Amino acid sequence: MKQIKQAIIVICFITLFSSCGHHFYILGKVNQINDNKKKNGLWIEQNDTLMHIIEIVKYKNGVRNGNYKSINTIDQSIVKGKYVNGKKHGIWKMYSQSGTLLRYNIYKNDTIFKIKRYVHINSSL
Repeated sequence: MKQIKQAIIVICFITLFSSCGHHFYILGKVNQINDNKKKNGLWIEQNDTLMHIIEIVKYKNGVRNGNYKSINTIDQSIVKGKYVNGKKHGIWKMYSQSGTLLRYNIYKNDTIFKIKRYVHINSSL
């Protein structure tokens, strides 16, 4: 049953990303556990707290480490960023359903260092 739920999440995620003009490719296996019983490699999962958020994130020995993408299944907004040793780092971008950049923040060590840009949905670029 758990595998069926994961397959449905993956199909929904691919459908939603494709409909938003964002494309990605999954190569190899996803949602793998290493010998230490910790998440490793690429994972596609539902957010534990916000069930309407689906995330693609890389893990290394149970810690988020690498590129991150998420989609909100209610408003189809997309967030992209990067984790370094379990902490947000660098530029994190949020896009609207149409692919318009809404804002991006710069993180250092999981703390917002600088809000670089914010665009209202009704304003033009």
